[in-house]
Amino acid sequence: MAMAFKTRVTDRLFVVDDCDAEWVAQYKWYSTSQWHPHPFTVERHKGKKKKHRLARVITQAKPDEFVRYRNGNRLDCRRENLWLSRSKGSDPDVLPRKDPMGDTWMQW
Repeated sequence: MAMAFKTRVTDRLFVVDDCDAEWVAQYKWYSTSQWHPHPFTVERHKGKKKKHRLARVITQAKPDEFVRYRNGNRLDCRRENLWLSRSKGSDPDVLPRKDPMGDTWMQW
């Protein structure tokens, strides 16, 4: 089962698994650009801000790893939709596509 949450300011809906919903609900989530949205939260520590992307937190990605989205939707942060890659470029299993709005997205 999955639960939907809404980002602040842009009101974009994003989806996470039930097992992540409890801790996700404890934070204020924002979204990056209109065309390539990533849910993220901002942590303040000793006067400095640090942005945490939801998908990276869920997958516990290391700095040299890249989070990929099986269905290409960056607002779908369910664990079954996320996987890690060490390659910065496109993986051979992922094909670039266009959605009806003209935005590029990736299809597994």
